[in-house]
Amino acid sequence: MIGLILGGLLAVIFSYFALQNNQVVDLTFLNYGASVPVYLVAILSLLVGVFLSLIFATANSISSGLAMFGKDQHIRGAENEIDRLKKKIDDIKLENARLSGARANRPVLQQSPLARPNFFQKFRERMSV
Repeated sequence: MIGLILGGLLAVIFSYFALQNNQVVDLTFLNYGASVPVYLVAILSLLVGVFLSLIFATANSISSGLAMFGKDQHIRGAENEIDRLKKKIDDIKLENARLSGARANRPVLQQSPLARPNFFQKFRERMSV
């Protein structure tokens, strides 16, 4: 309904403009000439301007959309990396807890402070960890 009202209003404005500017002008372009009323020159110039601005706005919109798509891909990759690193942190925490529990359950050997462990004792201690 609003479109119909705006269309009628534009038709009335165009008619009034055409009645006020009906003088004929001569246009020449590359050895071609024409005699057209002034209102047609003005309206055609307006339509060419609107068409060109529409083309530039569409190009700008497409460019912005492609830039946003690239940024979305980058964000998605960063979120995947964050999830992977969180999982790795959880795995390390579990392993740390497992190793802490194994160390706490291991019997402590009482040795004299002067006695040094021999090769077999060192080997057994390293293999038990």
